[in-house]
Amino acid sequence: MNSTDLMKPTDEEISISKEWSSSLFSSDVSNLAFSFFYDGNLSSSLIGNWQLNQYAEQLDKCRKRRSLVLFDLETGLELQCLLTEYTDYPALEWVVFFENKGDDITPIISDVQVADLTFSVKDAGDFILHHAEGSHARITDFQPQGEILVPGEEKRFVPYGGRSSDGVLPFFNLEKPDSTGIITGVGWSGQWEVSFTSQDDTCVDFQAGMESTKLVLRPREKIRTPAILLLFYNGNWIRGQNYLRRLLLTHFSPSFNGETANPPISASPHAKVAFESTTSTNMIEGIKQISDNNLPVDTWWIDAGWYLCP
Repeated sequence: MNSTDLMKPTDEEISISKEWSSSLFSSDVSNLAFSFFYDGNLSSSLIGNWQLNQYAEQLDKCRKRRSLVLFDLETGLELQCLLTEYTDYPALEWVVFFENKGDDITPIISDVQVADLTFSVKDAGDFILHHAEGSHARITDFQPQGEILVPGEEKRFVPYGGRSSDGVLPFFNLEKPDSTGIITGVGWSGQWEVSFTSQDDTCVDFQAGMESTKLVLRPREKIRTPAILLLFYNGNWIRGQNYLRRLLLTHFSPSFNGETANPPISASPHAKVAFESTTSTNMIEGIKQISDNNLPVDTWWIDAGWYLCP
């Protein structure tokens, strides 16, 4: 067996993904993957009375789309959850939309947890959480971290300043004591929040969404949530890491004419030039230094400083 065969998802891993998909996105709305408060009430106590519709379509040979639509006849709020199932990887991804289809402003929508799940095992043991630092503009940027989850303790993660990889990356690998694991990812370009809470040595609660949500929707307004990715694996946690890399390369990396696109190589002046000191003179000087030294740079990246920055 070669290394490619070793990294091919097994039927058992694919089956686990399908089981989760079927249980979380079924007509049993008491077991949905997400939660929120509406007019001060938890969604699970409300949506059993809402109108329910479900649809399915095949996007391509490797992806199936399932749509779950819930509609509140009283206030006109429509909730749509779009789930993408991957058949070549043991993975699923979903995003939720809220739309006001009524004639009046909705009650307050708050505390939206796009993922509100519990991961459990039969036999007690240590849950180990693997994750990575984001950028701190230091030599230690993106270094891996790993820690045992202590029963009764919450591990909470948020980026800094609304930048989605500032301080911590939005990917987490939960290694379970039964030699299986789950990778979770948050697709959001703003301020997200993730928490892992160990109930005991058999259960871990997982929540993810925006750091804070409290809003109303005017008639015909529509918003979306972050996207949530779940990827399942058996065996060593590094197997899960490699699954994630291959999934992202196969289904998320931009491509043109069937070929993966090479991103531009950029240089920024702000290692030497403060944001508020940006001028056309020192920008041209920096670009000339790049050119004079024949550095393989495609793009000159000005961060802040291109506007008045007192």
